[in-house]
Amino acid sequence: MTEDRALEIIAAYGADATRWPDEERAALTAAIDGNPALQDALAEAHTTDAAIAGMLGDWAQVAPSAADSARLAAAARAQHCAVDGAAG
Repeated sequence: MTEDRALEIIAAYGADATRWPDEERAALTAAIDGNPALQDALAEAHTTDAAIAGMLGDWAQVAPSAADSARLAAAARAQHCAVDGAAG
């Protein structure tokens, strides 16, 4: 797993490994174990997840499915590419 892909997963799904794509979870866990930058990103994701959970209260118990999260991440990537293409 590349560092860029690992960072993308952490940014899209947060720190909770159960939300990460099943097919990439083991590789991501292994990548984090040996990479201080990924460990920092995971720690930041934990902080962000906790802040969001605090703001949402009981609503934080409702987690999107992995499929919903993947669709959201794909839409965000497509939007980012569209914006970068328009700015270029």
